[in-house]
Amino acid sequence: MLRTGDGEAFTLWKQDATLLIGDTLETFAPDDAFSLMVQDVSAAIRGESAEVFPASSSLRVAEILDSIRTSEK
Repeated sequence: MLRTGDGEAFTLWKQDATLLIGDTLETFAPDDAFSLMVQDVSAAIRGESAEVFPASSSLRVAEILDSIRTSEK
């Protein structure tokens, strides 16, 4: 079983996030992913080193999530 904490989907930048994998609870420090994304894309535009993933990565994540949703029905 894979599960996040209640209500954490929209508050990860304010507080620690948790992920329950089976019987193991993982905790992650707060992180403003949107702000980090904007910073990295801006750095890439300026020609600086940045982690910008190709669109194919986003498409693959969407395919995986669709497969998970479909398999749960």
